[in-house]
Amino acid sequence: VLGMAAKTGVPVWLAILVALSVGTAVPVLIHHQLNDVWNIHFIGCVFFLWLNVIIAFWEICLFLKIDLIDKEYKQYAIQYKGRELKRVVDYMFTRIPLTRLLSPSVWAGVWSTNSIFDESYANKTSFGFF
Repeated sequence: VLGMAAKTGVPVWLAILVALSVGTAVPVLIHHQLNDVWNIHFIGCVFFLWLNVIIAFWEICLFLKIDLIDKEYKQYAIQYKGRELKRVVDYMFTRIPLTRLLSPSVWAGVWSTNSIFDESYANKTSFGFF
């Protein structure tokens, strides 16, 4: 979907890190400004909230792009047979153009990559798809 030759954009791992960092930092800094305290429980809850927001977005991508995920899974299962972790590294270093950061097709790669380890994520007949 993205092409490994892309030279612009941000790597997947950095997009995830920035989303988690900024999503956590903004409410934590506002909380600190309002209450003049650093609360580890609040920081943990906000981080967990943003982690779940990202996962929920990925699950929406799973629902919307299941056909693409199945197609990519079939390709990756052959291409990366016996070296599945290489696919994880390749995906995490794939560059996403800034204009496509919220594209479901881009983030479907999370599931097509994960499907190498558990093919049920590429299967419409598995639990969760009606």
